[in-house]
Amino acid sequence: MSKKVDFEKILNDESLSKSEKIRRLYVGGLSVSEISKLSGFRYQMCYNIIDDYCVKNGIEKKASKKGESKSDVIVKLFKEGKSVKEIAYMTDSWPNYVYRVLKKKGLY
Repeated sequence: MSKKVDFEKILNDESLSKSEKIRRLYVGGLSVSEISKLSGFRYQMCYNIIDDYCVKNGIEKKASKKGESKSDVIVKLFKEGKSVKEIAYMTDSWPNYVYRVLKKKGLY
């Protein structure tokens, strides 16, 4: 299946719902982050739609292309002595998310 996907065509297709656009972009090879940036849709919305799609269809989600996850970066910054507010700013996250990650890791 070496069919090249036209991402712009998918995004500009008025007959598709946001969810369908996100699913087609994901199947076309884009990551959640790439879909969010390209489409302008919120990351969490894209993630939830893709997660639901993968669960319903028995598809294993693609692994992130990056080495470190956002939660790994948050833990590393916290161990370096950064405050929650600083970490939230540096990782483009909400402070509540930073607290939740740190609490889950047993650091807060």
